[in-house]
Amino acid sequence: MRSRFLVELAVVAAALWGARCGTREAAGSGSGVVGPDAGYSGADAGTSGNPDDGGGGSMDAGTGSNSGNGDAGSDGGATGGTGTDAGSGGQSASNGCTGLPASSDPGAATVSHFIWLRDSTGVDSCSPGVASGTGTVALTMQAYHSQTIDFVSSSGTLLASTPGAEGSTLFAGESGFIGNMTASMASWLEAQNDSGAQSATTTYEQVADVAEDPLGGVVALTGGTAPQITSFDTSLTVHWRVSRPADYPVALAVDRAGATLFLFDGTRLFGANTLAGMWIDHAGVAGNVFQMLGPQRDLAFRLPFALTQRTGSGLFLALGPAWVAQVDSLATASSAAPDWLQARPNVRLHMVRGGKGYAVLPVDAQNAQDCVQSVEVVSPSGESCGTTSFRAANGSCRTGPITVGYDGTVMQLAPDPDPAHQEWFGQGTCYWHWWPGVFR
Repeated sequence: MRSRFLVELAVVAAALWGARCGTREAAGSGSGVVGPDAGYSGADAGTSGNPDDGGGGSMDAGTGSNSGNGDAGSDGGATGGTGTDAGSGGQSASNGCTGLPASSDPGAATVSHFIWLRDSTGVDSCSPGVASGTGTVALTMQAYHSQTIDFVSSSGTLLASTPGAEGSTLFAGESGFIGNMTASMASWLEAQNDSGAQSATTTYEQVADVAEDPLGGVVALTGGTAPQITSFDTSLTVHWRVSRPADYPVALAVDRAGATLFLFDGTRLFGANTLAGMWIDHAGVAGNVFQMLGPQRDLAFRLPFALTQRTGSGLFLALGPAWVAQVDSLATASSAAPDWLQARPNVRLHMVRGGKGYAVLPVDAQNAQDCVQSVEVVSPSGESCGTTSFRAANGSCRTGPITVGYDGTVMQLAPDPDPAHQEWFGQGTCYWHWWPGVFR
């Protein structure tokens, strides 16, 4: 992962093609404002799926740059465990699975929405759904040099359909969204409210490797020739800026206590192929640089490292499909990932029930004889609390991304069941359906 900063300020075309879209609803239910729940925590980068098969490639509602993201936490403990302990940031052991499981069979998705693709060249793609704490869902169709972003209520009402940039990654908050928008070599932030209206932008603040702050807003790499890390609040006002080492970035994430961890190539400081880190607390005070991991098989910035929140505080570290380490909030040494997590390779994590447990999400782009994706719920101590199965379609399919929203809504990018939406080249839409508040 390398940071990209402004080389030229590209102009986004003012006249974007109009996109057709629609919503189907079956017993959809509304969703009121809820308290903070976890944002997305992933161990892989965010890319779009192929609409023909409900999605291809790996996905994340996060940055697409090896950084995990999540949301509000309340504990800043720094004594997470190892072995079979989840490393919950100094909190006492969880009371098992009490209040964590959902129904094993939630039935068919109650709400759906589609956006027509722009052309038949195969370059159009569909991004995973994201949902705010109010239940508003943001859905993106990515076309060549432009996007369509639809904002839809939890019950399926289209609130707004807006043109995006050449590319974007959306982060959902307790209310509203922050988008990392890109065009050519330019990258900036935009804030949208739950109605889809833009409320703020950082057009002249170039950003890279954006990660959600679970206490509100985002952090990002900034600064160009004077490398910095900058924290932006929900209105994109700068909260703090700190200088960072100029070494190649590897990953950026914020834990549930609001502490930011910047990982970078440690070769200059600690020897060839090592991984280094630096914490910044929520007030913007930077800690000492430390060695996160010893020598790896290659330079750290060339490897697919990714950070994911733990319950309470602290972070897990993945290398490709394997979970390799965990680190307590503001600690300067890592330890092995817990046994229960090492036993679940090639999965993504998301908080459920207000951060009281984990949803273990399967990766997408799998050839399934039965088009169902199963989500396991696990307690902070690693106890399995049951599995819920979400049907994407009848029969076989190639699975798309399945994500959990800030309010516990489960969203699938799925095959479109409407024959009228089939074109000569295959499925002509991006199609999502969802189950509002399943893991609230």
